[in-house]
Amino acid sequence: KSLFRPDGESIYSEDEMLFYRTKQSTYEEKRPHLFEIADRAYSALMDSVKEGQSGGIENEDPVLLMEDHHVPGKVQNQSIIISGESGAGKTEATKIIMKFLA
Repeated sequence: KSLFRPDGESIYSEDEMLFYRTKQSTYEEKRPHLFEIADRAYSALMDSVKEGQSGGIENEDPVLLMEDHHVPGKVQNQSIIISGESGAGKTEATKIIMKFLA
């Protein structure tokens, strides 16, 4: 698959990164992309922080939260698992995701 859009710009360019970072674009407009995966993980992390600050998560049933291994009022960590065969691009994918999160 090509790493360039039809206009010749890289699919990992700054413009492409901003497209995935902006909340103005809808989910339907966004194509599957490493930037989308990174944005979803970051958004979930930030949402858990907001829930902890606003009191929203404290109003949840603590037993259910503990069953999900989530302590009320605490940040819920996020992970991105990158797997594949040797030479599949795991290191490059990690670099691209870290660039997005930086």
